[in-house]
Amino acid sequence: MGVLLQIIPNYSGKEHPWFDSNPEYYSQMPKADVEKSSWRAIGDDGPAWVDVGETSFLQLMGQDKYGLNFSNPDVVKEMQVGS
Repeated sequence: MGVLLQIIPNYSGKEHPWFDSNPEYYSQMPKADVEKSSWRAIGDDGPAWVDVGETSFLQLMGQDKYGLNFSNPDVVKEMQVGS
């Protein structure tokens, strides 16, 4: 018998320490631009962008699954194996 483990490092929950300590690790958009977006979440067909404070965060995979910003080199470094 074998075990297959799938890791999807595209998002984390709001409970993750990064959400409070490093919000720049997550995909964000100014609220004014979000109003122009027609994106919907894949998991629950809710809005893809959710307001948290003065910023909107991407939650494309469903509620409370905030998308990581892989354009940020610090996120890439954190996600590398062995770091």
